[in-house]
Amino acid sequence: MLDDPRQVVARQGHLVVEVGALEGCGEDKAPLALDQRVLAESELSGFQLSPDPVQRWTDASKFANDTHDVDIRATVEENIEELQAGGFVAAIANSFGASGREAEAFSAAVQMGSPEAAQDVLDQRHQDYISPCPTVCTIEISEFEVSGIPNAKGVKRASQPEHAGSPFEVYEVEFADGPFVYVVNIDGQPGTVSEDDAVFAAKRLYDRVKDAPLPGG
Repeated sequence: MLDDPRQVVARQGHLVVEVGALEGCGEDKAPLALDQRVLAESELSGFQLSPDPVQRWTDASKFANDTHDVDIRATVEENIEELQAGGFVAAIANSFGASGREAEAFSAAVQMGSPEAAQDVLDQRHQDYISPCPTVCTIEISEFEVSGIPNAKGVKRASQPEHAGSPFEVYEVEFADGPFVYVVNIDGQPGTVSEDDAVFAAKRLYDRVKDAPLPGG
């Protein structure tokens, strides 16, 4: 005897609901320690980890002093104040070099006391990195879109012909997720690095760390 069409539809509808529920219940992200929240060598094509590549900090003052060379206008004191006010917990950075070309990169992760504090640190970093040099500036600064990472920011800094030093291009992607701030920075001589390099690497990192809790969290 044939099934009543209404019963078939009902069963099919029940099956759709069950499948939809299963598809909506994705597995939780595996916990990631801070050391796992920076780019690995396999995630940054064409680059290798530098000798002694990893730096770690648990003190806001030391972190601000040690990383001041990547600031444009922000002072060490301003950075320390921002970090301490936001409940700085720890930070890590991996550095990379490139064989066969003059290029280098770093990937950094900073753990703050809250998502709001992480966003504040991200905003401060971005505003500083789009600032002109404090003296005579022969650097062209522009921003670019970062697809695939919500609210991420992209900055390009490139030397101009009148620049006194060696010519360079730098591409930086910055984003926050939860209480963490992430920075991917790639620089080299013009033509050796690109916006796509930075965005692709940052997207790989974002896909891995997004919503991942800390161990024991």
